[in-house]
Amino acid sequence: MSHVFRFLILWIISGLLACSTLPTQQDKWPTDQALIDFSKKQITNAVCVSVRTSVQDSLANWVANRLNSYLALRLYPYRLDTLMCFNQNKDKLVTTLNFQCNSPDCKQDNVWYFYGAKIKDKWHFFSGPTMVLPRKDLQNPTSFSALHEQAVQHIFRAYLKADSTGKWQINERFFGDFTSRAFCASCQTKDEWDSAYIKLAHNIWRYGRDSNSNSKSGKESSLYIER
Repeated sequence: MSHVFRFLILWIISGLLACSTLPTQQDKWPTDQALIDFSKKQITNAVCVSVRTSVQDSLANWVANRLNSYLALRLYPYRLDTLMCFNQNKDKLVTTLNFQCNSPDCKQDNVWYFYGAKIKDKWHFFSGPTMVLPRKDLQNPTSFSALHEQAVQHIFRAYLKADSTGKWQINERFFGDFTSRAFCASCQTKDEWDSAYIKLAHNIWRYGRDSNSNSKSGKESSLYIER
């Protein structure tokens, strides 16, 4: 199966998963600022900084170890999104990695779903499906601010839902992709799910390491490597 075909399957699945978390038509979507304000209320600034640092340390470690699954981290400019969505128990995280493709033949830029699971006071990170954003201007990458806006519109806005009084509350179904991403149909207890998440986080090492850091070939396909 080609990388592109695998990506198309992931993209379709991610769309179906996103649709399953959407509020009803009667609900209003939260604004970018509402999402940011709510996220800040969920955790302290110190905790937010700590988790972001943990994410960035993990990404740096994967780059340093030249993991094939995350080759794109070395080849393309990217940013960890400013919005970090935590569940009610503060042990699940959904954010994104926003990529600009700087290859001359690029016609799109990408947003990766990025997840974290806190298990026994330790965060474990792994990525999910990829959202591809075709460019309006083929000569220039999509700006990071525009990538963030697209992430808000297509991913983050499902984080909150309005209750009967119109007050925003966490939409726990937004974190449902953790279940499907873990591929554990038999999991029932929290310990079983935690083991599945840890296994998923460790699986990023199973594709091995890139042995040719100077290679310029295959840059386009690297964004589609299964993660």
